[in-house]
Amino acid sequence: MYRGLVFLSLLYFTLWAKPVVRIVQVRTHNFPMVMAELTVGEILPYEHLTKENFRLSEDGRAVENFSLTTQKVAKEPLRMILVLDTSRSIRPAHFKEEIKSAIAFVKAKGEKDLVGIISFDDRPRLVADYSYDGERLAQNLKKVKQGGRHTAIYDALLFAFQKIEEGRKRFGDGRDAIIIFTDGREETSLIKMDDLVQRVERLQVPVFVAGTGHRQKLKALTRLAKLSGGEAYHAASFQDLKKIFQLLQVIFQTNYIISYESKAEFRADKTQSELLVQIVLPDASGKTYTEEDRYFFYIPELKKPIPVIEKSPLIMPWDIRYLFFLTGLSVLLLLVVIYLLLRHRKRTQESSLPPVEVEQSSPREKKAEAVKPSQILPPTLQAYLVEKEGPHAGRRYRIGQSPIKLGSSQESDIVIQDGAVSLRHAMIEYRDGHFILYDLISENGTYLNGKKLLRPKRLHDFDEIQLGLTKFIFRYG
Repeated sequence: MYRGLVFLSLLYFTLWAKPVVRIVQVRTHNFPMVMAELTVGEILPYEHLTKENFRLSEDGRAVENFSLTTQKVAKEPLRMILVLDTSRSIRPAHFKEEIKSAIAFVKAKGEKDLVGIISFDDRPRLVADYSYDGERLAQNLKKVKQGGRHTAIYDALLFAFQKIEEGRKRFGDGRDAIIIFTDGREETSLIKMDDLVQRVERLQVPVFVAGTGHRQKLKALTRLAKLSGGEAYHAASFQDLKKIFQLLQVIFQTNYIISYESKAEFRADKTQSELLVQIVLPDASGKTYTEEDRYFFYIPELKKPIPVIEKSPLIMPWDIRYLFFLTGLSVLLLLVVIYLLLRHRKRTQESSLPPVEVEQSSPREKKAEAVKPSQILPPTLQAYLVEKEGPHAGRRYRIGQSPIKLGSSQESDIVIQDGAVSLRHAMIEYRDGHFILYDLISENGTYLNGKKLLRPKRLHDFDEIQLGLTKFIFRYG
């Protein structure tokens, strides 16, 4: 196996220049403790470095106290999202090799590693959610088929970032990685590369690219991988994908972990801190040389403790609790007095009015006035939305007389977990016997039956509504 890895690594170095040291990920969930994961190597990773080989500095200040270990010792589990290109731009023989290599990868993963799988052609699809079971993941991969004439790489990567966020909410912070296999052909994505760069900077998750085909098509993905702390690998053919998988497994298992206490503080004018890692290594002649890598990470904003007010007999002779009690009691008594005065004034005004004769209505008129059809939603006009495509495909949302707001905000009536959906994206309102769809000046627009909504439109049965990458079907019933 190592013979094949050496060959693949030599090919990789010929096509993509790789530094000796690379910071893969920085985690700050236990801030001020900072944990940096890095890989060191020229062809294969160096596995026997000690603390004396490393130099650290944060914002130009040397860090003397830090700990060093490796993943082989720590055995920290890894959460991965595999993103597989299944479009028709890939030849059938190459597609079979891609699936075969992915199956070998999930079967060889660590026992505590979590893997999720996404496929994409003209749109992304969830093949398998996070799972520890390598055999189950392999069975799901065997069911993946080629389809679609176009490719939406950026939309698939956005979906992968959303799964990473979901994994952090479900399992807590930890090691994350995204691995994408593609020929680099991008055609139909709604998402732009700048949107993905913003996600990388916010989530700080490394992206590893295994690409085939022309290198020019992989240029944008290579830039994204470098920015994220990951890497881009180019295989001469799809037969080399298995070797890339093996190389990634070795890298994930031999990464170094550096932990230290940060002195950085969050300020309005300083939200990021620079970590510099240097390594000192011997060369062939016995002399030493230094390599380095830099990584900018976001400084968490720590909540400041509420200051405790000490009691002083010179300033406040009473216990502060009694002061709060008396203040609250005074406000309550004032409100009661105001209520009684308003009530007395109302009774005085009513008693001063002349008596009013009320004209008696006939029983038929009373029955006609009892119910106003315009005030009640007819049973035949009850409606609902069915999520056709999205994070909760198949879910139904009932719509009544009250306006229904759709968006990614938790305050929305229908919360859509889609990165392309605005906080307040769209609204459905019942008016004059019909349901009307509005776009709330969303960033990516609202689409009705494939056309962008430029003004409010009346909804009909089986209309398709699209917000970001999520689609709904409107139904009466």
